[in-house]
Amino acid sequence: MGIKNDYSIKDGAAFIHVTRKNGDKFDVIIDEEDLEIIDELDFKVHVSWHRDNQQYYAEICQYLGIIEGKPRYKTLLIHRLVTKAHKGTHVDHKNHDSLDNRKDNLRVTEANKNLKHRKTKNTNNKSGYRNVCWEKNVKMWMVQLQIDGKNTRLGYFDDVHEAGRYAEKMRNTYYGDFKGKE
Repeated sequence: MGIKNDYSIKDGAAFIHVTRKNGDKFDVIIDEEDLEIIDELDFKVHVSWHRDNQQYYAEICQYLGIIEGKPRYKTLLIHRLVTKAHKGTHVDHKNHDSLDNRKDNLRVTEANKNLKHRKTKNTNNKSGYRNVCWEKNVKMWMVQLQIDGKNTRLGYFDDVHEAGRYAEKMRNTYYGDFKGKE
């Protein structure tokens, strides 16, 4: 194989070892059979921090040449390569590990489902529970979810822990496999 990164194989998974310029080390996981995809591209795999969702993603920067006097590159995300995801679709990491790009951990989906399958609550959350906030007008904890693209209030509670349990139950009811964590 002409993979430009060091890698190891265990139980049908390939662990591509990536070291960033600052010395941080990562393992990008793909199915062993997908090493061929990386090999054909003949570029080194690296990881980049994505501010939008606060995670590292494995990618390849493909050099396109000099265009209008400037070097141009195309970024290819590993999870999109191994799923052969079409433009306009999203790829969800079921276990929330964005460096685990084995096909059984990935699913191609729509944006709204991918957004629901979140790892954590909002950064401005004060209740400690996802989808629970204090409603000052009624002085109670409110549970609300996005349902069919609309912010929907599902109930009010005196006890924040009861509201948290109810929010989890409602995410399971309305979001199913895309309910996320917390």
